[in-house]
Amino acid sequence: MQNINKIFKKSLTLLLFCFPFYLQAQILSGTVLDDVTNKPIEGIFVYLEGTSISSITNSEGKFHLSVSKKINTSLMFYNLSYFPVQILNPYEENIDKIYMKQKAHDIKEVIIENFYFTKEQKMKAFKEQLLGNTKAGKSCSILNEDDIELFYDLSSKTLTASAEKPIIISNKYLAYEIKFIMNDFMTEYSRDKTLKNDAVVKNSFKGSFLFTDLYSPETVPVKIKKARNKVYKSSSSYFFKSLATNKLKEDRYKIYTMTIPLFSINASRPINPYDYFAIQDTLSCKLLTIIPGTNIEKAYGGDCKKIDVVYNRDLETQSGIYFFTDSVLIDSYGNIDATDKVFFSGYMGQNKTGNLLPLDYQP
Repeated sequence: MQNINKIFKKSLTLLLFCFPFYLQAQILSGTVLDDVTNKPIEGIFVYLEGTSISSITNSEGKFHLSVSKKINTSLMFYNLSYFPVQILNPYEENIDKIYMKQKAHDIKEVIIENFYFTKEQKMKAFKEQLLGNTKAGKSCSILNEDDIELFYDLSSKTLTASAEKPIIISNKYLAYEIKFIMNDFMTEYSRDKTLKNDAVVKNSFKGSFLFTDLYSPETVPVKIKKARNKVYKSSSSYFFKSLATNKLKEDRYKIYTMTIPLFSINASRPINPYDYFAIQDTLSCKLLTIIPGTNIEKAYGGDCKKIDVVYNRDLETQSGIYFFTDSVLIDSYGNIDATDKVFFSGYMGQNKTGNLLPLDYQP
């Protein structure tokens, strides 16, 4: 009897220890169907945008994703023969049945271009703007360049790109393979005789990312771990996680409410961010709210509120964060939900694809 009690107590302790983690785990599952025939579709790629979490539908069109914690991202459905489907909030929306529309096989439009730049020049410029010029960005290579079409418009001085297939990127510095399903790419230049980075007026690209780790968790080399952690500490996710968990001082951040001139950092006084931001617990995220009436700098004609963040007490790591909303949800990884209403400049704003980590990355 005594032994049974010991076993019971040990099992109960283990159950109580595991229970909080079990509560956080979520299953995303459903069936993908053709919207005309109503038949299940096999081979649809299903993934959480920007993460390393994915699945493929089986012969019955069923998919199943196990997510340990809620992530502020959308659920994507992709196949070359169908138009992609995006579910913005898969944790709350009904995903039992997903209907996809088959693409018509149209004849591709032929664009006649004046060959102002060679294909090699355009590809070099494309990779600079997509991947970036950081150490991580320069280590990246695109494995299927032939699937990318590039066009330079001489009148508007813009470089555009398109790709029907996912762009496969090998990031040697961070040891990830990335699938980038590109919806749009555009770089505008200030003059038409160069495609150099210093002539860029505006650059934007849209699409979805899926990461594949080149190592299993227990075999990641120390060198790769250090590189990933260094990149992670330059990310907005690291900052928002630190802000939400009250670890800004520990993580060596300082926040200012006005733009800091380079020569006056020592004279400027950082603020206590919790006099300006309120943090509340929700079921699976932290709710960050700008406290009404606080004296936060306004930008863009008063349409948004701006703070300046210095990481590691170094002005070279200064970032501007622009809030076009008064509240955001922050998940346990530090990802925010309102990605279309919060923008970054400076240190956090310079990261391109080469410096991206999965949204489910944990140091």
